[in-house]
Amino acid sequence: MLDLADIPLVYRDAKESASPTFTWNDLGDEVLIVVVGDDYSTVTLMREDTFYNLAISDSVDMREIQVSGDIAMWPEGQVLPRELGLEVLLRVPDVESLVREYRWEEQ
Repeated sequence: MLDLADIPLVYRDAKESASPTFTWNDLGDEVLIVVVGDDYSTVTLMREDTFYNLAISDSVDMREIQVSGDIAMWPEGQVLPRELGLEVLLRVPDVESLVREYRWEEQ
């Protein structure tokens, strides 16, 4: 478990080969999961028993990424700049503002 103040340094030092995943409020009613790659991130929000991915474009072309040590195919429009994952992670627990200010697509 990390303190909020420690997250930026740990996040910026994270290497894709270690399959870093940051989870906020695991097992809670609302859960945020950030997967970090060397040059990308993905953000998933579970809310009201539904999972949503943060999207930055409409592109549905699939891209290969690493998630928890496994290769996964992910919609290109939901593969985010690495720093955007950190930006979102630092805004929890204000989930309401995340829902309002970012674009989410149901999984």
